[in-house]
Amino acid sequence: MMFFIMGQITLNKPVFYDTDCLECFLFVDAGHILEELFSKIIIPEQVYSEIMAENTPAIVKKKF
Repeated sequence: MMFFIMGQITLNKPVFYDTDCLECFLFVDAGHILEELFSKIIIPEQVYSEIMAENTPAIVKKKF
């Protein structure tokens, strides 16, 4: 098992997230972890649409 200490490792390859994964990070106010780990995060249009959907919790939309 590998553990990473925040701020010491940045991955330079683009990362793609699906809606469920991204919503979980945003819901618990942990989106900053993704920003610290990855230099570039690509959010496909379909994921953006799902996050902005009417049934998505407001806290997730706000953190997005």
